[in-house]
Amino acid sequence: MEKQIILVNWNRFYPDKPFRLLDEFMDKLKTEPKFVFKDFDTLDKTISFFEENAHCQNMSIVLPTSPTSVGKFNSFLTESTAYCNYLQTLNNTKLTFYIIPSDTFLNPATKDWYVSIAKIDKPFVRILLSHIDNEDYLINNIKLADMSKHHLGGISLMPSLPNPEKIIFWERNHCNSTMYVQFNDAPINKVALSGHASDGAYRIRGQIHSWLNSHTQIYERIPPNRNTEFFSADNIFSKKLNKYIANIYTPVYTYYNSLTLFKLYEIMACGSLILVPECCEKVFTKMGMENNVHYKLIDTTNKTELLKTINYVLDTNNRPEIDMIRHNGVEFCKKNLNVDKCFENFVHCFE
Repeated sequence: MEKQIILVNWNRFYPDKPFRLLDEFMDKLKTEPKFVFKDFDTLDKTISFFEENAHCQNMSIVLPTSPTSVGKFNSFLTESTAYCNYLQTLNNTKLTFYIIPSDTFLNPATKDWYVSIAKIDKPFVRILLSHIDNEDYLINNIKLADMSKHHLGGISLMPSLPNPEKIIFWERNHCNSTMYVQFNDAPINKVALSGHASDGAYRIRGQIHSWLNSHTQIYERIPPNRNTEFFSADNIFSKKLNKYIANIYTPVYTYYNSLTLFKLYEIMACGSLILVPECCEKVFTKMGMENNVHYKLIDTTNKTELLKTINYVLDTNNRPEIDMIRHNGVEFCKKNLNVDKCFENFVHCFE
């Protein structure tokens, strides 16, 4: 009998618009027979389902992924924490459970959930982390006993999970069809920076903005309102990115490079040149891309060097080279960073 993979409460906790960047991925899941969606309206009914099927060897349970930035988040966290506490007490089951954390670093909102995940020491539980690979996890994890020593207002470490051999790395983010717009042959000759720019999670982005904010002849700031525009009828957000010759990408915090953000895919798919901090070069290499072929590196530790690269990009004498990189980026997205690849990699997690 072929294994059944049960996606528990995925529909119930799936984000309402505007944060629905996984729509096409969800559509593919619904066409694959091995994936079955089951939704229960209470925690008790969900756990009863686990107990009724405890002796099913050919069944895996995938707990819901996070409805990031929507009103369902609080109830999701409460219920997900309860699932984990239940699993910690569970002994006699033939089911395999998969947990997909919303992020891979602690913050006040997710603390209880991550503490409950970190306490699970069961051979039948797997963790799917949304990273390219395990490099960030190995460097940045924190033991459960040490959590109280850190101020959780801005902590950016991952919880140290039991049974590290049970951790599976799957890159959830990808290019969906809504990200593609017509290639802009006559873009505005400025570099743009979109998204939140702060000293918190987006420290590199905040530093770049502080350096470039007065250079209005070469720099444009795109306000962080992507979620309200992404699913508009005429795809306002992608067209905003597409207006400029280049857009700057930064990782979350200063060293979470393996956690690639949707921003990476949005910039490349829309046909703008993606400018990438040097600290991210290794991750782009792992993804199969090359500097000056698919993207262009920038030094985000030195303002003078950053401006030097930007001026090179904006020099019209270099436009043929820049346009070639832009085209290469779009084609790479279509071939390698599409929803089909993301889905294929997700299926492999259960083999």
